[in-house]
Amino acid sequence: MSKFPVKWIFLALAVTCCQFNLVQGEEKKEAAKKVNKITFDDHIQPILRTKCLSCHNPNKKSSGLDMSSYTSLMVGGSSGEVIEPGSADDSYLYLLVTHESEPFMPPKSDKMSTDILNKIRDWINAGAPENSGSKPLVSKKPKFNLALAAPGGKPEVAPMPGRLSLEPLTQTVRTGAVTALASNPWSPIIAIAGQKQILLYNSKSLELVGTLAFPEGIAHSLKFSRNGNLLLAGGGRGASLGKTVVWNLKTGERIIEIGDELDTVLGADISADQTLIALGSSAKVIRVYSTRTGELEYEIPKKHTGWIYCVSFSPDGVLLATGDKNGGVFVWEAETGRQYLQLKAHNRTIRGLSWRSDSNILASCSADGSIRLWEMENGGQVKNWGAHGGGCLSVEFARDGRLLSCGRDKVTKLWDQNGKQLRAFEALSEIALQVTFCDETNRAIAGDWNGEIRVWDASDGKRLGNLTSNPLRLQQRLEASNKQLVELKAKHEPLAKEATASQTALKKVETDLANGQKLMVVSKQTVETTTAKIATYQKTIATLTAEYQAAAKVVTALEPVVPLLKESLTKAQAAAAKATGDKEVAELAAKLLATSNARNTTLEENRKLAATKNAALTKEKATLATAEKELATAQANLKQAQEAIAKATAALKPARVKAAYDKARAEEAAQAVASTEQQVKRWQDEIAFVKLLTELFAKRSAAEEKLLTQQEQLAQLTGKANEVKAVYTTAKNNLDAAEKVAVDSKQKYDTTGSDLEKSKQALTQAETDHSTTMASAEALEKALVPLKQAIEQAGIAAEKSGGDKELVQVVTTLKSLSEKKTIERDTKRKSLPDKLAVINKAKQTVGEVEKRLTASKTVLDGATKTVTEMAKVAKSAQDNMVASDKEVVTATAKAATDQKTVDQVNQELDVARTPKSAAVEKKEADKKS
Repeated sequence: MSKFPVKWIFLALAVTCCQFNLVQGEEKKEAAKKVNKITFDDHIQPILRTKCLSCHNPNKKSSGLDMSSYTSLMVGGSSGEVIEPGSADDSYLYLLVTHESEPFMPPKSDKMSTDILNKIRDWINAGAPENSGSKPLVSKKPKFNLALAAPGGKPEVAPMPGRLSLEPLTQTVRTGAVTALASNPWSPIIAIAGQKQILLYNSKSLELVGTLAFPEGIAHSLKFSRNGNLLLAGGGRGASLGKTVVWNLKTGERIIEIGDELDTVLGADISADQTLIALGSSAKVIRVYSTRTGELEYEIPKKHTGWIYCVSFSPDGVLLATGDKNGGVFVWEAETGRQYLQLKAHNRTIRGLSWRSDSNILASCSADGSIRLWEMENGGQVKNWGAHGGGCLSVEFARDGRLLSCGRDKVTKLWDQNGKQLRAFEALSEIALQVTFCDETNRAIAGDWNGEIRVWDASDGKRLGNLTSNPLRLQQRLEASNKQLVELKAKHEPLAKEATASQTALKKVETDLANGQKLMVVSKQTVETTTAKIATYQKTIATLTAEYQAAAKVVTALEPVVPLLKESLTKAQAAAAKATGDKEVAELAAKLLATSNARNTTLEENRKLAATKNAALTKEKATLATAEKELATAQANLKQAQEAIAKATAALKPARVKAAYDKARAEEAAQAVASTEQQVKRWQDEIAFVKLLTELFAKRSAAEEKLLTQQEQLAQLTGKANEVKAVYTTAKNNLDAAEKVAVDSKQKYDTTGSDLEKSKQALTQAETDHSTTMASAEALEKALVPLKQAIEQAGIAAEKSGGDKELVQVVTTLKSLSEKKTIERDTKRKSLPDKLAVINKAKQTVGEVEKRLTASKTVLDGATKTVTEMAKVAKSAQDNMVASDKEVVTATAKAATDQKTVDQVNQELDVARTPKSAAVEKKEADKKS
């Protein structure tokens, strides 16, 4: 028989059917009402009631946590909120119950089962809904990883703010006392606490470079992170609210808020690696929070006996120093909160704590008027000195080891570490409350009770200017600049006209002088040139006159001779003609001819020469007369030019002095106008920038709201998908179980069938054995009869043979065989009842196995039917799961699109907040002009 009784097979079938009916019921419920989501009321509260309420109920709130209701659970306990909707991994409660964080919960118990932990996880990840009608929550707390891998050291890029809004959030008639100052360790940026705002100034230019909203109230503590990229403010409203806020210096945006004190935070700081924020207040408790989760890491109560005014992490992040109203100074291990040192010496309020850059020396100042330096090896005093009569109210180490302090004596002082006063700056008008030292510009800054903030050059003590925690609004600045511009333009206009008139007069004098000088040069040159020409002309006339007179003299001499020579020639020729052959007469006639011709030629040549010279002489005399007129004109012009030069020279210097004076006044006025126009443009640009920021912030808020809605929907759909998946998993498990039952049933059916076959074979074998035994017994019975007869006959033969041994042996053998067969027959006859019993038992077994086979067949048919039905349920659940997953994918894509929109707006903000270079501004100005 099988090892599984029939009743257990039917029980398994019944359970399987019940599981099927349960899933089928869930399926019907799902069809009518979708999927039942995991809620606090239906699923989580029963777990908490069983596991947690003994310690976390209204009457016994262990660690301040009441888990009896949804509202009290979501409020959290003394360590803060314990549920982070949408993120189980960031939920303190889940970390405790999964034993991922200490103290393990429930205490002194094993970890809860995986099913319970998964249910808690899925509930939180689905948005921690209270009931089936609740909307899933999505965490609005931003998660930032502020931790630095290698804190300390100067950053590669100086931490400077981008372009931030200069619009003050508040502007009061009277400026309040300066409650907090801080300087960036690696850039010329100063932070000043104001009414509901933090002001950022450039210590080099003394210009406002940004305003940060602090609507929580007034900051009493300002600290830059060690790398200068973050600014922390601790403050709030007295007897109402205490908060610590951290901003990204570059963007001016908040990145984390820490603490929820019932009174204003008086001291706060962020650790060097930016993983911890510590704060102190009138509660006399130091609280240290994680920047990763925003949750309380640890708190230190019952050590400080007065309000905690000062909180300061060491630059290396190892230690945390705190000081209180009663003069108590403690040093703690920053990581654990364990007490490291108690520094006893001050007997009045601790107003300042500051670490030297190497973390080995801590400076403290007190209302008792002293500054004390403590070494961190054993907590011994290195130095102490009376710094300010009436009380020292602030102290700060400079990077090079100098100390800056101020106090009730209104004086700000610079010290070396031996307590030697290096410089005392001019006294403020009221009690000096706060100091800070800018290492990047070597400037000392101090603020007093009246709100006055002065900036000095630490090298010579010269005051460079003032800052304010109560700047005018941009519209007020614009209106003031416009009013000033109108006044300056009105002042500039007559000065410009007067300067133009002076310049015109100067130009006239300079023109007259230039013209006179030019005329004098030209006239001088003309006189000199004309005089030289006249001399030349006169010389030429003299030469021409001499030449004319010489020619005329020759003409005068030859004119009476030539006719006589001609007459003598005529006579000589006549004589020669008469005295033919007379050589002497002929030679004389020839000589007279030559002489007459020569003299005639000379006469004609000189006549011509005299005429030419006479004409040239006449012309030259005319030219001389013209030159003499030009000389007279040039001499007159020269005299006129000299007079004009003398007059212009006398007027030039006064004209120049007046023109320069008028021009300087006009240019000064024009520069003032241009400067004011730049201011007007600047305030217009800043107002437009604030408007742009407002629009972009509104755009981002809308995009983030849309994203949040989509994320909530995604969380809801994810929760639904998880629930649908759980239904599918259950259905699949049920199907697997049903298939296993079906397989087992088939195996049992097949086994039972095999058993039936074996039983039938055993019955056949038993019946065959019974029949064979009976037939054998009957055959032996029949064989014994002739065997007995053979024994009798053989005995007779042996007897008759007289004792023949061979015959006697035959008789003995036959008797032995007969006895053996008789025993064998009897044995077979005796075994027949047993064999019949075996047959009957085999028949009974066959009957029972046949019944079992029928039952197995019934179970198998039922299991097969169940598998078919379960497969339908699983298929339906799978289809629902696929549909839910598709919805999740669609919602995820929409969330990604909305996230992209948020990222795009953030990129627009980054572009808007990126300061323009001077070249770009000039290019834009040129383009506009």
